[in-house]
Amino acid sequence: TSFAIGLCDMGAGKGCSLTLLRRDGNLLRPYASTSSFRPGRAIHASSDGRILITPFAGYPAMLFTPDLSERQELPHVFLASQSGNTAADITKEGWTLYRVKPTLELIRVGKGSLRSISDEAVVFQDDKVMHVETVQGAHLGSFSVKPEDKCYNPAYPLGTNKLYLDDCKKIRIVDFSGRRVAELHRPKGYGARQLWSEDGKRILFHNF
Repeated sequence: TSFAIGLCDMGAGKGCSLTLLRRDGNLLRPYASTSSFRPGRAIHASSDGRILITPFAGYPAMLFTPDLSERQELPHVFLASQSGNTAADITKEGWTLYRVKPTLELIRVGKGSLRSISDEAVVFQDDKVMHVETVQGAHLGSFSVKPEDKCYNPAYPLGTNKLYLDDCKKIRIVDFSGRRVAELHRPKGYGARQLWSEDGKRILFHNF
């Protein structure tokens, strides 16, 4: 019922703005706006209404209050769960998980090449094995994949028991042990980007 929209004017000397809109019947009505906005990789709305912007083009992550009146930079956030309630940083040694509250609350530190996170799970590759664990560290599943220098192997949680997996040849939906549930055909076009519904049942491919 609500939308967060970031807009940047490409003209010389122009800036960016972030606006929140709420659906009112067939109309969209703005209820908060700020010009203290820098482009981000993604916009996440947390369960308590805060807005988290993940970093892009050298800008740090930013966390806004629900009315956009206050913001704080989060230099140790690289990506976030879809809800914006869980975040992660990537380091030379591995990765660090946080709960996003008024301040970042450490959950755990892990090793390997981080792929994605949700509020319940973390997905990372270690050598030729893809691991799925709870955010607290309990094992949920693992399976063999191509080495990272052959394929980055994007993998994202879908709901509570499936993953979106791209092995650079096929896109599959698999369970946490790597068993195929379904196969998807990549749409034609450049710059494919995927978005998922929170229940993991719908995927949007955004291509030029």
